[in-house]
Amino acid sequence: MPFLKITYRDYPKEGLFKNLYRENIYKIDEFKDEFKYYEHTPIEKIIIDEHNLVPFIFFSPEGINYLMPKIIDSISNGIRNDDIPVNIEEFIINIPTAENITHALNLLKKDELIILKKYLEKILFGDSSNLIQQIGEHYLLRSIEYLEKLINNS
Repeated sequence: MPFLKITYRDYPKEGLFKNLYRENIYKIDEFKDEFKYYEHTPIEKIIIDEHNLVPFIFFSPEGINYLMPKIIDSISNGIRNDDIPVNIEEFIINIPTAENITHALNLLKKDELIILKKYLEKILFGDSSNLIQQIGEHYLLRSIEYLEKLINNS
């Protein structure tokens, strides 16, 4: 989409992941390759897809903010391909409910919120019944309404 002009952010000083997950030996063992990928890959080269499926609830709000250009790009690619990665689906579903995601959304500029909302509307009102079925109409509506509230309050 031509209106996608979201600037990259600085790497978070506290890291990309919440300490709760980054310091948990079981999570480290299960997600070590994914943690390594996100922490050591330059933002321009990160691809959010089915190969690095760290749930977004593991990320700190600053980590989500850092990845937001890539998250929005993944949503855009999902619209074109009529399929989105599971972790992006989880991100969309958790927009109004997950504390770290709502906090990260409060860090976004109004124009970035509008872009994210437009992509979700494109899924809901576009011709992709597969994406609507994958995410769920209820979750899309709920996330769009939440973004609208943030836009109106900014």
